[in-house]
Amino acid sequence: MRSLTLKMVGALLLVAIVAVGLMAYLMNMSTSREFRQYLSGSNMMYTQNVATSLSQFYSREQSWAVVQGTLPSLLRSHMGDAIMVCCPPI
Repeated sequence: MRSLTLKMVGALLLVAIVAVGLMAYLMNMSTSREFRQYLSGSNMMYTQNVATSLSQFYSREQSWAVVQGTLPSLLRSHMGDAIMVCCPPI
């Protein structure tokens, strides 16, 4: 009888450990996916804001000649962002 009790307790513990492990794995997967979506959305919003700012700058100045002074204010330097300005040959 004692052997059956130990087997039942062991089986219950095994099921509990597997269930907790599976839940931790699924929660990790879900959190990782949501965080990647958050970062992607944040980057898209940042890109849209930079595009809007540059569009407004060009509308105001009618030239890209002095855009270099505006670029540092648009960068997220802590993120290692960079903006390249390339002018076509005249």
